[in-house]
Amino acid sequence: MEAASHRCSCPDLLSSRIKQLPQRSLPALRKQHGACRRQHNTRQLRAVAELTNISTTIPDTAPYVAGTCTHQDLRKHLVSIGWARAWIDGIIEAQIKRRFDTSIDHCQQVVDFLTDLGVANLMVCNMAAAVPEILGLDVAEQLKPVVDYLAAQGVSGQAAAQLLQQHPKLLLYTVLSDGSKLQRGQARASVDVVERNGAKFANVNYWREGAAFNTAPLTPWKPSSL
Repeated sequence: MEAASHRCSCPDLLSSRIKQLPQRSLPALRKQHGACRRQHNTRQLRAVAELTNISTTIPDTAPYVAGTCTHQDLRKHLVSIGWARAWIDGIIEAQIKRRFDTSIDHCQQVVDFLTDLGVANLMVCNMAAAVPEILGLDVAEQLKPVVDYLAAQGVSGQAAAQLLQQHPKLLLYTVLSDGSKLQRGQARASVDVVERNGAKFANVNYWREGAAFNTAPLTPWKPSSL
């Protein structure tokens, strides 16, 4: 583009003309140089804007968005299923920043899975607003194993739905091979269920792999049941 190849010659002119002009002319020359630089920066910004428009209006030529929906299409779909526009704005912002990738069909599969679990549609909206990445998760390989892990710990049905509403980021974790806890990189999480006075309570613990516990004064207490 013309803007990308434009080179401001004012710095060279400034150094060469300083010796030729009297001292009282320097402010005017500096003012002219500043105006030229502002024009140059404006052209660069226009070039970036044009390149951005090209990447969003021709998705077929951009491999990183192949097979996905645009943020305009995703916004339209989320509005159509009754989600709050204020929360949709945050979800779309996360998509634009490439925090997650999804398609209309895949997004709806996630919504259907959570509503079938017992989460109300608007609560799924709240969960996605807090953790937008869940709209790009694989239902069979990511969401279902986490729900199965909760069931193995004694949290199923409506209780699991309620727990995930309060801790939606649990859906970003994967189950360890021994099924004892959840992991996400070096992060770990576990769910313990205890019974008190005839009522059951679920306690969610988060910690980092390799953390030391019960060694005062700086380390945290070891995660345990309520």
